[in-house]
Formats: sequence, structure tokens, C-alpha cells
Amino acid sequence: MGCLGKTVDVALVDDAGDPIAARGEIRYSSHQEGAFDCTVAPSAILGDVNCANDTLQIAAVYNDDDELDIRFEREDGSFSDWQPVPLTIERRVLADVNGPDCDCTVRDGTAEPVTVPAGAQLTD
Repeated sequence: MGCLGKTVDVALVDDAGDPIAARGEIRYSSHQEGAFDCTVAPSAILGDVNCANDTLQIAAVYNDDDELDIRFEREDGSFSDWQPVPLTIERRVLADVNGPDCDCTVRDGTAEPVTVPAGAQLTD
């Protein structure tokens, strides 16, 4: 059995804190990078990042020092600067998960909502 925590959900919001769709890219340590588009279903092509209900679903946390960055595609096709997304990482031990006396420490990450810049917010 693997020793991975839960996926990290990153809600995308406007200045008022309401959910908002956007397009952009993420880079997540050496684990995942790729484009996202919250207006369409994720593609089966490797590299696409799942976005459901204006919330990105990022791969599980692997290390205590994992870092997540995001940037948004503006209406004119340019991109915002990369901005860090602070992760809160909590450890938990799964006892005997790989057999007797073979514990596993998993890391669960959480992130605060990320405000999408006004020029990158997509509305219906």
C-alpha cells in the first residue's frame, strides 16, 4: 500500500471570497506541473490539473518542504507572475499499514483560497 496523503484542494475566489473560474498553470515541487482551465472538464492528456467547482485538485503532499506556485492567464493571453500558495502540512501515522511494525507517515496538505486577479477571472 502507498503512503500518500489526500489531494490538496485549492479554491479559486474573487476579491469578495466567492468562487470564480480561471485558467492558468501550477507548479508543485517536482511532483506536478501543468495547465488548468476551470471552464472545461479536465483532459486525459498528462499534465492537465483537475478543476472542479472552481477548486483545483493538486497531488498529495510528499515532503514537509513541498511548495506550490500558481499563475493565472489574463484575458489578453499573458500570464500573471507566479505566486506562492502557502501549504499547511499535517503529519499522521498509519500504524502497521505495510505489515506488522511497518508504519507509514503521511502528510496531508491544506491551502487557503487563492484570489484570482480581476483580469483573469472568467464568468459565464
